[in-house]
Amino acid sequence: MKVSRRNFIRNFGFGLMMILMSGGRILLCPFEALANSFPSPTKKDRCPVCGMFVYKYPYWRAGFVFKDGVRVFHCSPKCFFHNLGHVSKYQPVRTREDIKLLWVTDYYTANPVDAQDPDVRFVSGSTLVGPMGWDVVPVKGIKAAETFKRDYFGQKILCLDEVTEEDIEKARKGGGRKTRY
Repeated sequence: MKVSRRNFIRNFGFGLMMILMSGGRILLCPFEALANSFPSPTKKDRCPVCGMFVYKYPYWRAGFVFKDGVRVFHCSPKCFFHNLGHVSKYQPVRTREDIKLLWVTDYYTANPVDAQDPDVRFVSGSTLVGPMGWDVVPVKGIKAAETFKRDYFGQKILCLDEVTEEDIEKARKGGGRKTRY
């Protein structure tokens, strides 16, 4: 069977393309998994704490993903922490132990970050007002947190597990600090 040069080049090119695409796919898989690890809300997703539509506040979003894949979105870190402290109230039949991923939006980059990352800090008692008023603001990096605290007159820099119910209640009741101007 004689194969024309044109068919050989076409078949060779197609085969080479398939090999490169499959190899590239294998190389891209870890990056795709990382990119898809933080879900985005749809226009129908509401904050379970306050009922606001989450998509309207891209710079303040936070949320968690349960082990069974259920995603919960919050309009602000304040609602995120309130829900985290009362999971069974807002997601009946679930507990905090059922959560596999906690994420918040970094104030300076506006990118989602793993809330359990030891580099992520939360500044409480600042003058910055979010969609729900005073808030506990997530910042990635201790230097960035110190800068934020200085610029917005924050009171405390905390890790995820250091944020207390008192910090959240203070923010929920309008406990931000007055400016020094």
